[in-house]
Amino acid sequence: MARKITYTFADPINDADNLAIVEGLARDGLDNKDIAKYFGYNTSYFSTLVQKTPELLKALKRGRKPLEIVVENSLYRRATGLKVKTQVRKFIEKKCDCGGRDEDCPYCDGKGKIITDLEIVQETIQELPPDTGAAALWLKQKKPEIWNKQPIKIDHTSEGKKVEFTGFSFLPSMPNIKEDARGDQSETAKGV
Repeated sequence: MARKITYTFADPINDADNLAIVEGLARDGLDNKDIAKYFGYNTSYFSTLVQKTPELLKALKRGRKPLEIVVENSLYRRATGLKVKTQVRKFIEKKCDCGGRDEDCPYCDGKGKIITDLEIVQETIQELPPDTGAAALWLKQKKPEIWNKQPIKIDHTSEGKKVEFTGFSFLPSMPNIKEDARGDQSETAKGV
């Protein structure tokens, strides 16, 4: 006799949080069998869920798509400039009958305008210019042999001898003030 499997919960896999977990597990390299085990499903039931639930299938596909490609494409679009669609929502205002003269008006509170329930949605396409920082990063990652080179340093002073770096001094050289045993400054330090 075949053993009947019953589940005590009604597919919590469709929850947005669980779909994010599925995507993360797929990104980490887990296969469907391991993801099913994580949620307490058997493999065949999880496969049935994947076939019946388009959101679950999309989460698995997004997770298995290499993340580097997504980031790389975003960086490329930012480096070359892109167009962004934005929406601005405004409510329509109409003039109040009081004309703003009555501060106790229950409709406009003395402002003279009433905000209606009618809404205007204005879509605009904003063009973002290319980002030089993103372009430089893109070039350094894609062609490091050309764009990651350090400038060639030419030594003009040591004639090929080894020179030790002693640091930079941005302050002018100060006179060496010597003190004698009494604590007075010497004649050379006073400039006399």
